[in-house]
Amino acid sequence: MDIKKIFLLCAFSIFAFAFKIDNINYNSFKADFTQVVVDTSNKTLIYEGKFYYKNDKSLWQYLNPDEKRVYINKEEVVVIDDDLEQVVISKEEIDLENILKNVVLDKKDKNTLIYKANYQNVIYYVKVLNDVLTNISYKDELDNQVSIDFTNTKINTDLEDSLFKYEIPNNYDIIR
Repeated sequence: MDIKKIFLLCAFSIFAFAFKIDNINYNSFKADFTQVVVDTSNKTLIYEGKFYYKNDKSLWQYLNPDEKRVYINKEEVVVIDDDLEQVVISKEEIDLENILKNVVLDKKDKNTLIYKANYQNVIYYVKVLNDVLTNISYKDELDNQVSIDFTNTKINTDLEDSLFKYEIPNNYDIIR
């Protein structure tokens, strides 16, 4: 997965937790995730890991098939790939205010709400079941269909601030 795809996914993840869902504030969020990417030739890639969010900071910890960590805060996105001994740092800004202005409730069925947002010409769908985020899906700029399912979700639990701090080993290549 290239850095732009990771960045778009992570940028949207911050948005997904920045708004209130039926009066529930996501001050912190922790879940397992499965990300399925289907390309235009129907080839499927499946990624698994853990996601953490607290106070406008997030960590995507990819565990399978490759290990990497994606740290996000308001100022930067940092991707650490231990297999490649490489770190990619991006200073791109995320226009949360603009995204939030464009969120609309698309569908409602009993306890399931589906929100829709358009960000950088990509339409995102956010599925919420019983006030808990369960899925984010979208078609990326290369026409790949992406779906991220969240399971084993814990909302507003105590997450240590140290979880969102990263260290770059001296021998790693840094790409800015």
